[in-house]
Amino acid sequence: MGQSSEKRSESFGQYVTRISAFAAAISGGLLFFEISPDVENLTRKVLGYAIGTWILFAVVPFLFRLGWKHRSQIKWKWLLVIFVVIADHISQRKKNRNQDNEQNGSLSYPLPENETGAAYIPHPEDETKSGVISGSYQQQATGLPDVFNLLPFNPRPHPSHTITKDMAADAIHQALEMSNFNVEEKPQILSVESGPTLQKISFSLPPKVQLSKLVQRKEDLANHLGHSVGFDVDSTPYPSSAAFVIPHAKRAFVYIRDVMDQFIPFAQKSQLPVVFGKSMNGEAILVDLAKLPHLLVAGTTGSGKSVFINALIGSLELVRSPEQVKFVMIDPKMVEFMAYADSPHLLLPVVTDLRRAAFTLQKVVVEMEKRYQTFAAAGVRNIEQYNRNHETPMPYIVVLVDEYADLMLVVKDQVEEAVQRLAQMGRAAGVHLVLGTQRPSVNVITGVIKSNLPSRVAFRLPSPQDFRTVMDGSGPHLLDRGDGVCLFSNGSRQRFQSAAVTGDDNESVAFIKAVSKYWKTRSPSVDMSWSLDEQATENEISEVMASASDQQYEIAQSSLPIQEANSEGDPESQVTHDIHSDLVEVDPESMNVFIGDATSYESAIQVAQKHQGISPLLLQKMLSIDYMTAARMVERMQNEGIVGEIDFDKGMRPWLRAETKETEAELLHRMKLYICKTKTARVGDLQNEFSIRREKVSQLMSKLCEEGMLNSPTSPKVGYTIAWKDDQIDAFLEA
Repeated sequence: MGQSSEKRSESFGQYVTRISAFAAAISGGLLFFEISPDVENLTRKVLGYAIGTWILFAVVPFLFRLGWKHRSQIKWKWLLVIFVVIADHISQRKKNRNQDNEQNGSLSYPLPENETGAAYIPHPEDETKSGVISGSYQQQATGLPDVFNLLPFNPRPHPSHTITKDMAADAIHQALEMSNFNVEEKPQILSVESGPTLQKISFSLPPKVQLSKLVQRKEDLANHLGHSVGFDVDSTPYPSSAAFVIPHAKRAFVYIRDVMDQFIPFAQKSQLPVVFGKSMNGEAILVDLAKLPHLLVAGTTGSGKSVFINALIGSLELVRSPEQVKFVMIDPKMVEFMAYADSPHLLLPVVTDLRRAAFTLQKVVVEMEKRYQTFAAAGVRNIEQYNRNHETPMPYIVVLVDEYADLMLVVKDQVEEAVQRLAQMGRAAGVHLVLGTQRPSVNVITGVIKSNLPSRVAFRLPSPQDFRTVMDGSGPHLLDRGDGVCLFSNGSRQRFQSAAVTGDDNESVAFIKAVSKYWKTRSPSVDMSWSLDEQATENEISEVMASASDQQYEIAQSSLPIQEANSEGDPESQVTHDIHSDLVEVDPESMNVFIGDATSYESAIQVAQKHQGISPLLLQKMLSIDYMTAARMVERMQNEGIVGEIDFDKGMRPWLRAETKETEAELLHRMKLYICKTKTARVGDLQNEFSIRREKVSQLMSKLCEEGMLNSPTSPKVGYTIAWKDDQIDAFLEA
């Protein structure tokens, strides 16, 4: 009995089981409570090691001993056959799945299912649908391209450290005391929201501490908290509270692959789905570009602007075929968009020449006007309605400009007019703009552009003034590498971390090439490639005008009596009447020839003379011609010296024909007479009186100073003064 009561020695398997169970219990308990991401990752690894060690050193030896003990009863032959059949079945299923993916372009991700269990396809009568509709659009909804599997994995999806509520209370209490706030106890922490870049700590305001005072001492608070860069004070939805926004020591990366679970169903309900990134609390920001409807992106070098734009392109290419969306890319720096040179989504090769870029934007305007004529003939109002009612859908066009400031510097007048036209009328025609710039100064982001681009994204900028230019208000001190603020057309504004395809340039280029290769092999060719040949474009314009000539002729005929009735005593109405009188005398069948002949050009000159200036929009309205033809007429008048450089305050090119008819001596004589009669020598008055450029007026007045008639200005406020005495003025007038 003594021997039976003795404890038997513990085996190695039992020892491993006991240690593994102890480690697994501790790990499970830690995972149950709220812990930081670093501790959570370490705990999961320990739990995995414990289970693996137990299986390897306890379960496997036990099964081996059990099998060896009963080896005579085991049918080894049948066991081998079963193992081979299972392995062959698994291999065959994997092979069939790969073949289905290649044929259908499906993903390993499950698509949302409806009540019947089938993949969701929007129905034409479904009021909630706004994306894929018919034809190839419906085919795209049944399966997404398998290039999703080529999206790189995120090496750091979580930030390095998240502050706890106790740590936050101690830090905030200490910072408030050091900033000369009277606080008796630690503030109550209401919430701690952690995103990829920032963590927002909401707390109750201590007595006699106001949010406005915290904002005023933001720099002191940031210094005491040890976060001088990226710190911000914000409001919260809680009453009598405030929030400190503190950046992570090591931020998390945001890749497109991280938000695929939300992006896939979102893409099936949207027209132009794109990935923006993640908000401050880690929620995905998915946007339908067709509803923005245009986007302005500003950010200095290294801020993440180009990465953000490439993420927009990449996410859109993943879910939309070349039949559904086309790109027009303008890249003055010749480095950002060149990787897309082989993409079947391009309407034309990537444009790098600045002056060619202006011509490209004008060609997009022509395409937009052609679409409106197509809509009018089909009896629809916009591209969405057109695609719903036609088997062959009309693709959307997304115009991407990497450096808009360079275009404004070289060809400002041509670019701004075309961009304004597209921004005002492009949405219904399915034309959308994405403008990027590093220098958002007021002469680049003008009031006209801002009024037509209400949706904007700002990354780190050189100065607070640049941020106010883009966002119409002050903002936080942004970090680099994708930390930005987005403003949508509905007025909502939020801080976010932009998404990227990958952080490695080689991986990014490889992904772009893979997407291009995929669509080339699986998508039928779309005959919509553009040519930038100017002669071909003029022929295209003539065809457009010929197809619409009957309609224009009817408009001109019907508007004539109204113009005559309203023209009495109204000079502008009389001008319109005169121009339409010229139009109605032309045979409608030859109107497309009339648009480019000498008579039409003379009518354009008459419009410019009557209005003492001209613009393509004014000429288009007065002569009932297309935008491209009007722009070419204005350009011709500028080259001939009839009109001058564009005056952005008035939105027109001033009339300069008076300069071309008189010699300089005659103009000087007339200017002397005007100065002697009016006893004034103001540059602005002379410019308006003689309809000449300001530079020309200054040049002539300098000559009058040399002749002794005028005194040179001693300061900008004083200006020119008359040097002649009264007897000299009277003698000149009598002569």
